[in-house]
Amino acid sequence: MSNAPWHSTFASALTHPERQPPKGIVRFDGQTDIKRFNVYRNNHVMSLINNLKDGFPVVLALVGDEFFGHMAKVFVYRHPPTSPVMVFYGEDFPSFIATFEPAASLPYLADVARLEYLQRQSLHAADAPFLDRSAVPSEAQSLLNAVIDFHPSFRLMRSDLPIFDIWYANQGHLDHQIRDQDQHIAMIRHRNSVNTQLICAECFAFLTALQNGLSIRQAANHVTTDFIQNIQKWISLTLDMSCALIFKKTKEFS
Repeated sequence: MSNAPWHSTFASALTHPERQPPKGIVRFDGQTDIKRFNVYRNNHVMSLINNLKDGFPVVLALVGDEFFGHMAKVFVYRHPPTSPVMVFYGEDFPSFIATFEPAASLPYLADVARLEYLQRQSLHAADAPFLDRSAVPSEAQSLLNAVIDFHPSFRLMRSDLPIFDIWYANQGHLDHQIRDQDQHIAMIRHRNSVNTQLICAECFAFLTALQNGLSIRQAANHVTTDFIQNIQKWISLTLDMSCALIFKKTKEFS
């Protein structure tokens, strides 16, 4: 007989304090041992809260330990883990923050959490070799007709708020200026750390077009800016963020 229903009830009771533990959690006298179960439940919830603190250190720094602990506890009760791989726990935390009423006065907080989660994804992404620049063709047509295969750790993010500035200021650069503007961010893992860069809106659009399968030529024509002035800068940034080039002929935009 399968123990799955019992395990499911046990797991559910851990993050639902109003629920009783499953049958079998008993004291020496055969009565339900709710006291010991509550100790275990509290330790379990605290371990998940600490996991979120480790995963979202800038969010923690911005709101403080007490506020974060309360917010994280509510999140844990509503979003218990669904996987034993705890390194990725908190995927829904940014969306939760966006609807968490006590954090409404901090409109940037959810996007800071999104940035931190993307950095975590980047850090733990699959390994792959980076592009050998010596293999990049010098012939312009071949390069412009290339399609980019980005490194698995590559991530892009855009925010209407100065998320990069807020994040960067909390990396020990307290005198960094927080600018009142939207920001575009690219990140990639290099030597076991995530390189997080602020990029221009045109670069963001160019990299997004490449991610969607356009060739370098098509992506450049897709971005409404000076092709000649910016293509070299964009290609340089793209090569820094890619692991392979696939060459194919593509139909040019008119």
